[in-house]
Amino acid sequence: MRLLNTTTKELEQHPDLALPPYAILSHKWEEEEITFEDISSPDRTKKKGFKKISAFCDKARLQGLQYGWADTCCINKANSSELAEAINSMFMWYTKAEVCLAYLADVCSDKPLRSSEWFQRGWTLQAPSKMRFYDKDWQLIGDKRILLVELVTITGIAFTVLEGASPSTCSIAQRMSWASNRKTTRIEDQAYSLLGIFNVNLPMIYGEGEKAFLRLQEEIIKHSDDHSIFTWSEGFPDTPRGHCGLLAHSPAAFAKCKDIIRAPPHKSSEAYTITNKGLSLYLPTQPWAMRTYLCVLDCTTAWRRNDRIGILLEQLSTKDQYARVRCGKSTRQWTFELKPVSAATGFTMRRIYVRQSITDAPLNYEYGFLLRSLHSTGEWGPDVMKDMSIYSRDFSDPYRGSTRTVRIPDGSFGTAGIIHWYPRQLNFLKVGFDDDFTPVCFIGTPSVFEGYSAENLVSHRAEASSWSHHLNDREWAFRNDWLSLDETDSRRYAVVKGETDRHLPKIGLRVSMATSRMYRDHSDGQEWKIWTVEIYPFVPAVSNKRPMRRASRLALDYLTYGASVRRITQVLQDTVRGLVFGRII
Repeated sequence: MRLLNTTTKELEQHPDLALPPYAILSHKWEEEEITFEDISSPDRTKKKGFKKISAFCDKARLQGLQYGWADTCCINKANSSELAEAINSMFMWYTKAEVCLAYLADVCSDKPLRSSEWFQRGWTLQAPSKMRFYDKDWQLIGDKRILLVELVTITGIAFTVLEGASPSTCSIAQRMSWASNRKTTRIEDQAYSLLGIFNVNLPMIYGEGEKAFLRLQEEIIKHSDDHSIFTWSEGFPDTPRGHCGLLAHSPAAFAKCKDIIRAPPHKSSEAYTITNKGLSLYLPTQPWAMRTYLCVLDCTTAWRRNDRIGILLEQLSTKDQYARVRCGKSTRQWTFELKPVSAATGFTMRRIYVRQSITDAPLNYEYGFLLRSLHSTGEWGPDVMKDMSIYSRDFSDPYRGSTRTVRIPDGSFGTAGIIHWYPRQLNFLKVGFDDDFTPVCFIGTPSVFEGYSAENLVSHRAEASSWSHHLNDREWAFRNDWLSLDETDSRRYAVVKGETDRHLPKIGLRVSMATSRMYRDHSDGQEWKIWTVEIYPFVPAVSNKRPMRRASRLALDYLTYGASVRRITQVLQDTVRGLVFGRII
C-alpha cells in the first residue's frame, strides 16, 4: 500500500502485512487536485489541491500519525491493474485506518452540515466508524460520536453501522438505500463504490455503463440468499406495465427500501440461481390478475415483522418465463404487506424464470368484459337493448354507454359486472373471474340472485319486480359466492367456466366460451386476444344444428377480422340470438 508521509508529504511504499498506523482522507474532488504524477513534482505547490493535501497531513500529524492516504495522489490511475486493486481494496483501507478525516469544502459556520455535497457522493460512503469532520477552513465540526444522530438522519444509515457494526448486519435493500441518493462522476462507480459494503469483488470495466451495477447484483446473489435485493420500487421502464427483469438498474431504485429487513425463509423455499433461462426462483405465489402473480419474498419491514413483502410477476408467452411489472399504470411499484405465508391460504409454490432483458412478448389484455352485441329478435323480445342495464364493479350506477363495458380493477378477481334486461325469465347475467382468473358466466332467473348463499341460489323466493332494489346494495350485488359453484345446468340457472361449448337443454340455451383474435378499433394493427362468450337459444332438432354451427363460425370470423358490431348484426341477422361479450387477455 502506498502511503503519504505527513511530514515530508512524499509517497512511501509499505507491505500490506506491515502497515503503519495511518489517517485517511474523505472528500469531494475539486479543481486542480494533486494526482499521483503531481505529488513528486516540484511544481505541486502551484496547484490548488496541494493546500488540501498539506492541511490533511498537518491534521493527521497533530493526532500522532506519521502517515496518511488520499485517493487523489496515492493511486497511479494510469495503471489499470493498480486502479482495479485499489477500488477492490478501498473499503478495507478505510476500515483499517486509525481515523478518517472528512473535509467538507462547502460547509462553513453559517451553513448546516446536511447541505454539504459530501453526503451526496458515492465514494464517501466508504467512511469508517472513527471519523472527524472539518469545514472548508479545516476547523473541527465534530467527530462521528457527537454528530451521530444528525448523521443517521442525513444518510439513512443504521445507528449500529455508524457505531461500528458490519454493514452485513443490514439487509441488501437497506445497504442499497444508503447509496440511492448519491452520485458519481463515472456511472460505473455507482457499482464499484459499493464493493466493500457488500464484501464482493469485481473486475473494473470502465465503459460498460449500467452493466456494472447489474454485475454487482449478480455477484451479490452468488454469496447471499437475501430476497430483499428484489424489493426495489423505483426506475421501472416507461411502458404501460413496466415489464423488466428482477435486478435494478441503479441504487436509486432502492430509495424507499431503508426499512426492509430479512425474514425467516419459507419452509419450501429453495436457493435462487442464475441460469441460461434467466434468474430461477421457487416462490409462494398467489393469483393477482390475469397471468399476473403476487410472489412472496423472504423479507419484511422493520415495523411489521410477521408479514411478508411481495412483488408482481407477469407470465410471458414462453413457458415459465415471467417479467416483473408495476401494479396497474402507477409510476412506481408497490410493495405488499401480507399475512405470514404459513397462515395464509391461496398460495402455490411456483417455479419462475426471469430474464434481465425481456425478449418474450407480453400478452395484451385489459381488465374488463366487453358486451359485443345483444340481438333483439327471438324470445327475448324487440326491446331487449332498450331495457338492458349494465352494472359494473367500477361504477355504482347502471349505465348504457356506447362502450358497453364492465371493468374489474387491476389486481382484483371476482364479479366484474351484472347485466339485466326485463322482458323474459332468463334475464340476469353475471360475469367474472375466479381466484385463478378462469372466466365464469352465470345466467339465471331473478329469483336466483335473491339468495344470499350458494345453497340459496336455487330457491324461488321473490318476483322479478321485487329484487331490483338489491342492486343498490353493492356488497350483495357483487358478492362472489357464485364463482365457487360447480358447472351447473338446472331449470333456473346455469354456470359455465373456462373454454367450453355447452348445450344447456334445461334452460334452453347453448353457451360457448373460447379465445379469439381481434384487432382493437383505431389500433395500430397490434393483435389482441379476447374471451368471446356466445349465448343463444338451443334448438335440439337435427335440422337446426347446421345453421346454428355456421352462425357460430361466422361470429368468430367477424370477431377475428375486427368487424364492427353493426356489421356482425347485419350478417347474422336473426340466426344467432344472444349475448356476445369478452374478456381481453
